Amino acid sequence: MALEQEKDAVNSEGPKWTDVAIVILTLGIVVTAILQTRIFNKQWEEMHSGGTDTHELAVAAKPQADAAKAQSEATKEVATSALNQAKATNRLATEARRSANAAETNSKAAKDAVFTAQKNLLLAERVLFVQERPWVGTDTFNAMVESGKPITGSIGFHNFGRSPAFDVEILTACTYDKSPQLLFEGSYFFLQSGSKSILMPSAGKSTDGMSCDLHLSPQQFALIDQGTKKIYLFGYIRYKDSINTANPAHLTRFCGTWNNKSKLFDDCVGYTSAD
Repeated sequence: MALEQEKDAVNSEGPKWTDVAIVILTLGIVVTAILQTRIFNKQWEEMHSGGTDTHELAVAAKPQADAAKAQSEATKEVATSALNQAKATNRLATEARRSANAAETNSKAAKDAVFTAQKNLLLAERVLFVQERPWVGTDTFNAMVESGKPITGSIGFHNFGRSPAFDVEILTACTYDKSPQLLFEGSYFFLQSGSKSILMPSAGKSTDGMSCDLHLSPQQFALIDQGTKKIYLFGYIRYKDSINTANPAHLTRFCGTWNNKSKLFDDCVGYTSAD
């Protein structure tokens, strides 16, 4: 009887808080499981849909990849062909440069050969002219030097060349104790001896009536006779040749100094020349 009363007392008190907590926890677990199931289901659906799309994209991209590969291979072939063509062009340019250098060398050699030939021709012409032209020079001085009188006498000249000399003439001058100088040639008083003439090869001729405008005083003559002063007799011979028509004129200068012992004119230096 007492036991039944205790049970009734317990039942009359209602459910405990622990029981309520267990129920709530159980419901939470059930709700969580439902939510996770829905989330996993959603993710699976997205993964399945994404895999399908990726496969379709891969299938669609394969022709484009094949086309790009084909285009790349074609571009590679074009590039290889262009490279080979560039190498061939470079070889042609190198050969052209070599040919140009060889042509330039040959051209220079040809110019040098022409220049050498011209020099040799001019030299041959000059040698021929020198060998065949006339050469007119003096042979002898024959003059009289006396006190108070002009110097008179004759000068012999000769054609030592191989061709005739034309328009041959001789002009003479004298100075007292002053050697003739080319620098002052224009100040000397030259006198022509004889007339112009033709002088054949190996032929000679003497001036007639040669004289110079120099009158010695007794004192000057005494100094000359003693050998302390000198008399210079000089001049030039003008003539032309028939070979060098461009420049046919020639000039031979001569000079003599009076020897008081031999009473003749000796050759002097510094004025004589021939062209």
